[in-house]
This record gives sequence, C-alpha cells and structure tokens, in this order.
Amino acid sequence: LVGIVSGVLIWIMDSAATHLSSLRLSVVLGQFENGDPWAAWSVAVCLAVGITAFGSVLTIFWLPSTASGGVPAIIALLNGINLRKDFMLQHMIVKLVGGVLAVGSGLCVGP
Repeated sequence: LVGIVSGVLIWIMDSAATHLSSLRLSVVLGQFENGDPWAAWSVAVCLAVGITAFGSVLTIFWLPSTASGGVPAIIALLNGINLRKDFMLQHMIVKLVGGVLAVGSGLCVGP
C-alpha cells in the first residue's frame, strides 16, 4: 500500500511540475516571439522568482518543520525519538506542493 501511494504521489508531482514548467516556458517563448528578448528574460526571471518565493513562503510560514529533507527525522524516529507530529498529512501536502513549485520554477531538486 505504501508503494502504491508513493507511486501515485510521485506521478502527481511529476505531472504537475511538468505542466507548470511547460506553462512557464510557453509564456517566456511568447514574449520572445514578439521580438523582445529583454522582456522574455524579465518574464522568465520574474516567473522563476515568483514561483520559488510562493513555495518558500508556504514552507517558512505555514510549516517550518518541512524545510528539512526528512532523513534526519526518519533517523531520529528509528532511534526512538517521538516525532509523530512531523509525519502528518499537512507535511506531505506542503512537501508535495513545495516540490512541484521548486521544480516548476526551474530549480534543480534532488540528491
């Protein structure tokens, strides 16, 4: 069951990030095709910064404990530390949305 849920969540995350990236790219290419490369560059930078800032604000102000990668929390949980509050549905939602926004804005995310 965990594998199926993980697979579905990764598929959702990949689909959403791909859609956001293609939407961002189509807006930038539309500006570039209008013959104004500086406007295209400005739109690309503003979109990337805006999308990244939204994901960052979501993490910083709603659930700051989701800012870490999660491996230290898993190690602490396996060593007997009670961190059950760090493994709630809200954390999964923030990590999913934050990952989609980070990848969709053009950031490199991963190991």
